[in-house]
Formats: sequence, structure tokens, C-alpha cells
Amino acid sequence: EYVYYTEFAEDIFAATLDADDLPTVEQNFKKIFELYDEAVKISGKQPYIRANYGLAYLTLADVYAQLSRVEEAKVLYERGIEEYKKAIEYGRNNPIYSYTLAQGLVKLSRFESDRVLRSRSENP
Repeated sequence: EYVYYTEFAEDIFAATLDADDLPTVEQNFKKIFELYDEAVKISGKQPYIRANYGLAYLTLADVYAQLSRVEEAKVLYERGIEEYKKAIEYGRNNPIYSYTLAQGLVKLSRFESDRVLRSRSENP
């Protein structure tokens, strides 16, 4: 039963990659998150559900980062990272999960580094 939700979310995700206006992107991701929420309720220990859920968060975080919506991006990166940690917990033998988790951590650490540098420059 969870397959319905994951396939529908994947279809919307693929369509979203071609969207060029932010309201459409945000609306599509809202629906994607709702679908993955339902899939997790049904079968939350399926690693690929958690990985795809995490990928959706990381992708939207990238969009917000490009738009300089830093605080929103940080929250989404953190959520994506948590989903990838669960994917690794449930599917330990998939190196792609670890690789994508590492990418999310690097992106999040850039925000933290920028925050520290800004703080130092504002308060010498």
C-alpha cells in the first residue's frame, strides 16, 4: 500500500525538477512531504522511503539556499539529514545513502561556518 504514496511522490518530484516558479515548487514539495508522511506511517522502516524523503528535503533546501532563504534551508537540510540517518539505519548496505548524507552535512556546515564568520565580523 505504501507503494502508491511513494510512486505518486516520485512522479511529482520528477515534474517539480522542471518547474521554474517558486510557488509551484513549494506546492509540489508540500504534496511530496504529505505523501512520504503517509508512506512512513505504513512502512517507515523501508530505507528507500526514508532516503527519498530525505532527498526531497535536501532538494528543497538547495532551492531555498539559492534564494538566500538561509534559515529555511538550514531547517530543511537538518530534516533531510535525519531522514538519511534513518535510511542508513534501516538499509546499512547502501553506500548512496551515506554519500548523500555526507553531502547534506557539508551543505549544512557551510551555513554554520557562514553564521560564525558573520557573527565575528559583526562583533569584533
